[in-house]
Amino acid sequence: MDYGFLFHYGTLGLTIAATSVGAGIGEGMAGVAAIKALDRQPHSYNDILRLSIITTALIETTAVIGLFIAMMLLLGTPKEPAAYTFIAEIGIGFALCFSGLVIGIASGFPAQEAIFALARQPLMAPKILGFTIITQALVQTPIIAGFVVALLIKNFALTADTLPEALRLIAAGLCVGIGGIGPSIGLARFAQQASRALGLCKEAYERILSFSLVSQTLIETPLIFALVISLIIFFVIPPLDDTQLLTGIGTLAAALAAGLGTLGTGISSGAVAGAVCEKLATDETAKALPRTSMFAQALIETTTIYAILVSLTILFLCKNL
Repeated sequence: MDYGFLFHYGTLGLTIAATSVGAGIGEGMAGVAAIKALDRQPHSYNDILRLSIITTALIETTAVIGLFIAMMLLLGTPKEPAAYTFIAEIGIGFALCFSGLVIGIASGFPAQEAIFALARQPLMAPKILGFTIITQALVQTPIIAGFVVALLIKNFALTADTLPEALRLIAAGLCVGIGGIGPSIGLARFAQQASRALGLCKEAYERILSFSLVSQTLIETPLIFALVISLIIFFVIPPLDDTQLLTGIGTLAAALAAGLGTLGTGISSGAVAGAVCEKLATDETAKALPRTSMFAQALIETTTIYAILVSLTILFLCKNL
């Protein structure tokens, strides 16, 4: 039995399954919210329908990317692959499955709150729609990063003829896959609370919008760090031969350090910023809170920086082994 094809088709199946399950749950949550909103505000049928369709389309981004990668793997199966091509493709699964599943489900929460906000504030439909498109699009960025890394792994895997080289490519996918979980949850949590705040106070729209753009950038910072580490593994660590097994294991350690280091940071940063959004909607005197929040978020990011420093040190040692 050729276990290589087992890894190949297993990666293919898990990629489309994980991204589809996440998107399906998220879309279901948006659909339920739309039905409840219509029951509360039937005169806003067209606006609620439009918003639910747009949020559903954005949530489905993960499933579309999963389908594209699955079809690419299926139709691009090499007839004479290198010895470890299919094992290296496991990195594609890591890059997309974790973030795809989490993003799909997490995206459902801000979609729900945006639809409820429109039902509470029907006259703000255009502003809520625009705000939701911005925040939901930013929630999808981790799966975009995973998509880019998956394409690179697919390209490099064609010449992966040693186990250490396969481990290097798996490490690149693992880093951005785990590294996208925390920011995905943080971005979705922030978007959820910001949308809820818009439903509570329409006058707070300008304050919340300007604060959202800066805060979501800060929440995404750990993902950028993880993506940088993945790119370093691709383009700074050279292809590995059979004698460099320790180097291959080292790249996995560096990927885990960087990926896991973003987990708590992304979630915590989103929670802090989301709490400020709700306060901005209920307290007009809370003008100093955005600056305080950004300072707190910057301090939270330091934990990721520590993890990135450890990861870079490991990669530096691996390169010189």
